Amino acid sequence: MTDEPLASDNLAIDSIVPEKRVVVVWEEIDIKVYTRGSGLSYGWSTNHGTLIGEDSVTVRYWACPTCTGLNTIECKVSNEYGTVSDTVMIKVL
Repeated sequence: MTDEPLASDNLAIDSIVPEKRVVVVWEEIDIKVYTRGSGLSYGWSTNHGTLIGEDSVTVRYWACPTCTGLNTIECKVSNEYGTVSDTVMIKVL
């Protein structure tokens, strides 16, 4: 048996947790990613809306007037072991 860490201990996204999953136009919410690993770099993107703080653990999402519907927010996390990503859906009314 070896004491080497599992690959998932070196780089993994455990969950992405939005403050709310349903928002109204003009509303802002925080979205946080929970990860494992060290030396992590973060990158966030969305198909609609504005993100503030795209290079951190927590990003602020702003729902613009043209964002109504279901929007995808993606977080990519990387370090020396590679890159992993996950998404969360936010509905804008």
